[in-house]
Amino acid sequence: MKQPSRKKTKPTTPSKIIVGLDYCNDCPFLLFEGLKAKCNSSDVFVDYEDKDHIIVPTWCGNKKA
Repeated sequence: MKQPSRKKTKPTTPSKIIVGLDYCNDCPFLLFEGLKAKCNSSDVFVDYEDKDHIIVPTWCGNKKA
């Protein structure tokens, strides 16, 4: 008996994997409430000196190792 034809699937491109972040400004979970920066995923306010370069805290899971 003849085998059914198999569909050829297009190989999927791997999504961009974030290995880690240097600054919280690149993080999608950063939220500004007035003059305070808040990590939206853990509901913690982040201290910063320069608004353009907020360093990732040590407790964050997105910090570069």
